[in-house]
Amino acid sequence: MTSLGTSSPHNSGAQPAIHYLNPTPVVVAIVPVRAVNPASGLLELGLLTVERGIEPQVGHLALPGGYLEYEDWRAGLLRELFEETTVKIDDVSCVTLRGAMSIDNNRKVILFGSLPPVEHSDLRNFAPHRECSRIEVIFEPQNLAFPTHTEMARLFFDSLRVPEVCEELSCLRMPKGQFPASPLS
Repeated sequence: MTSLGTSSPHNSGAQPAIHYLNPTPVVVAIVPVRAVNPASGLLELGLLTVERGIEPQVGHLALPGGYLEYEDWRAGLLRELFEETTVKIDDVSCVTLRGAMSIDNNRKVILFGSLPPVEHSDLRNFAPHRECSRIEVIFEPQNLAFPTHTEMARLFFDSLRVPEVCEELSCLRMPKGQFPASPLS
């Protein structure tokens, strides 16, 4: 039998103990938001970010996410999304795996999951708390708190240039006045 961890002798010397160096699982949410882009005045698809209130990278924008707590990764992603932003989504089947990578010398594995678009009005219940001091919808790629988040945000915005993806997400750019009355108007 081969182990992926290290082994060291048990104190009794009878059996060697095997210590596995399993990575800590982290989930990160990619949440499109239909909102008015202040730069264009158009209703567009942006990306939900949070300003971190804790280290590492306190004060920087990041995608919502956190550590799993002995749960299905999709349920953990939705729990973290709610804890950080108050966006409540109960259906784990709407979470799609968009990427997985190991970081910190393989001490952590990150699972990136995307969700269907939410409306800007879905963000109205947010109140600053210890972990997140504010939420912000970004409309173009920018440097985020972590390089992996920056890369996923870039891939998200690149995907909006693909007509099939844009159609699936209903992200056609239209002047604000062409939409029916909504909380964004």
